[in-house]
Amino acid sequence: MGIKLAFSRPTADAEEQKLLFREFHKEGYDGLQLKSGQYAAFLEEPARFTAEWGELPGIASALIAGGRLEEADIEQLRKVFSFAAHAGTELIVYCHGIGR
Repeated sequence: MGIKLAFSRPTADAEEQKLLFREFHKEGYDGLQLKSGQYAAFLEEPARFTAEWGELPGIASALIAGGRLEEADIEQLRKVFSFAAHAGTELIVYCHGIGR
């Protein structure tokens, strides 16, 4: 049996994000895929995310990340990996910014 994963849309502000985080389970989803803007503020302090939202199972089941795989992007991706380890993330979707 698979999980039902909610794919978030970008949230307009902190209140809309809190509503998304609190309500996705009520809509029947087991997990939530977060856009980078929904977790970026926690990259330097992943424990702060788990302190605020860790009681919600599946809160960061998947993460969307992106970049061009240049030095700065690779360092940012390392922070995403660290955050994912703290948040219990199962899947990272990396969208490269390299043209065809």
